[in-house]
Amino acid sequence: MHATLTLAAALSATACASTPESRLRDEVLLDVYWTAARECESRYRTLHITRLMADGALSLSADANSRIDAAGFLECYWQGVQARVERRCGAGLPVPDGLNLRPDVDID
Repeated sequence: MHATLTLAAALSATACASTPESRLRDEVLLDVYWTAARECESRYRTLHITRLMADGALSLSADANSRIDAAGFLECYWQGVQARVERRCGAGLPVPDGLNLRPDVDID
């Protein structure tokens, strides 16, 4: 829930000063990073998204004694980002230059 609010606040803050590039970044943030992160969160139920940054970097919280899932989550996230970017390109959808394919993930 907290991650959803953080994401919504980030997107609404940029809505007023929207440019084609910022709209594309927001679209990619949701389509690529958010979707990949949520799918991995549903797979690794001991890790929870607390924040998603514009470059795809994540902050996660971990249940007690659950850091063992961190490596699996990282691979899941990075593979999910890569697959979504490839899907967008294959469908002729734009992808911003310099898109981060291996965003940082911080686990608290």
